[in-house]
Amino acid sequence: MGFGFVVARFGLFLREMELTQHPLTVRSTRFTVTVGTVLILIGVIVNVASVLQHVRFVNDLKSGRELTLRPATMAVIIALALALIGLVVTIYLLFVR
Repeated sequence: MGFGFVVARFGLFLREMELTQHPLTVRSTRFTVTVGTVLILIGVIVNVASVLQHVRFVNDLKSGRELTLRPATMAVIIALALALIGLVVTIYLLFVR
């Protein structure tokens, strides 16, 4: 969520920097704000999913059920999605001037 906030605000920073150099041209920061918002929403979803998984785990412990190891498929998917988004933002920042 913090990274999403930084990405969204960095677009505004780039816009302000452009205004100081070229006052007549202003580009939209829609891309960075959108990506930042998506990253924040991913963070919220991950937090909610973590809470639900923790509650389920504690309930299993309390009831004495046998604990089974669950694969970390969701963690891998989220890590790959965040890496892809980070790559897209990097490419955007390198080629948009």
